[in-house]
Amino acid sequence: MMVSPWFRFYLDYDPLPALQKIACPVLALNGEKDLQVSSKENLAKIQKALQDGGNKDFQTTECPV
Repeated sequence: MMVSPWFRFYLDYDPLPALQKIACPVLALNGEKDLQVSSKENLAKIQKALQDGGNKDFQTTECPV
């Protein structure tokens, strides 16, 4: 599975350029107990990408579940 095209794409994909292009309102949620993604780090990067792209209508929230 780790050499499948989908998994390689998943590992190599950088969502920041796409996030910088979003012009509509955004609500980004992450669970604090997520084992695959650090919610604090992930939300900070999402927030920065949206700000860098000029989006002013967004909210990032860490959910306590």
